[in-house]
Amino acid sequence: MAGLYFHIPYCRRRCPYCSFVSFDAHQVSPYEYLSALLAELETVSRIPEVCAIDWDTIYFGGGTPSIFPPGHIRALMDRSSVLFPVLKSGAEVTLEANPESVDLERLCILRDIGVNRISLGFQSLDDTGLAFLGRIHTALDALHAYEAARKAGFANIGVDLIYGWPGQDPETWRRELEEVIRLGPEHISCYELTIEDGTQFAHLLSCGDLVLPQEETVLALSDLADSLLTEHGYEHYEISNFARPGFRSRHNMNYWSNGAYIGLGCAAVSCIPPLRRKNTADLVFYREAVCSFRSPVIFEETLDNEARFRETVVLALRTREGFTRRGLLERFGIDPVDYYGDVMDLFLREGLIESDGDAVYLTPQGRNIANTVMAAFV
Repeated sequence: MAGLYFHIPYCRRRCPYCSFVSFDAHQVSPYEYLSALLAELETVSRIPEVCAIDWDTIYFGGGTPSIFPPGHIRALMDRSSVLFPVLKSGAEVTLEANPESVDLERLCILRDIGVNRISLGFQSLDDTGLAFLGRIHTALDALHAYEAARKAGFANIGVDLIYGWPGQDPETWRRELEEVIRLGPEHISCYELTIEDGTQFAHLLSCGDLVLPQEETVLALSDLADSLLTEHGYEHYEISNFARPGFRSRHNMNYWSNGAYIGLGCAAVSCIPPLRRKNTADLVFYREAVCSFRSPVIFEETLDNEARFRETVVLALRTREGFTRRGLLERFGIDPVDYYGDVMDLFLREGLIESDGDAVYLTPQGRNIANTVMAAFV
């Protein structure tokens, strides 16, 4: 399994918590950006290692891909299908969308051109929470977008939520979760609000103008999501992600399996093991480089076998199944029990990880402090 990722860096307004690379359409027009993406796609398709891989997912992320003209999405998908055997029957094609940027007509066009999974950035179904998070849609807009996606024929819809914002208590969070459960999306992502460097929230926090909920409150919200969603048939398959059986995000599962992926566009990252590359985040430079047949890559590294092994362990621990001793031995020739030894023994005794003799995975207690646990495996 391997995936193509297209970064669509346009947003109507940057959210105060967001650290992703995004712009308005002033510097480079969407048409100019499409031309650059197609040029990069052609260049990448000539790399022998890329041609040898079976690609089976496409993901349009951002930014806000839903404000990119649907005809541009079609052009990227059509060219991808020519250059790679990626749009075979059963391929997963995901597009991220903000509620205010889609309507029934646009969603029907997207469905007709081959997008078969839509990821809706609700972030909240509480208007107070939406205002705090700087969103430009309302809870009603989110509900209308969901209904339109169903009418357009999407049978695989994901919904993103953010919890842990000031003023959000367990009862408020419960109401949001219950409303989402009532809608019945196939996939639900619940992300704890984190403060990223360089964001507006980071500035407010440093000035003392932002006070986040206490850790106990955030843990209570996380536990509530886990219990309520699993009770209603959602599998907690990754730290922040829940899905109906058969509806895990295949594209993201490839990331967590440390598989191969190609990232196209401004600031996109690619990994064709053992090589990892990152494109420039300068939108103008990116366009000028790829359209003049120069590389937009600003960072490149080759990971040795041991580094890939450690990275694979850490990513796998994010998932419900964790990693297996047998799988790592076959893939890297390294036994994790021998390699981590005392670290694994300590976490087993403290109840932060469990093992059935082959598989090793986080316990619910371990998930609550996942970053601390995973840091010990880096």
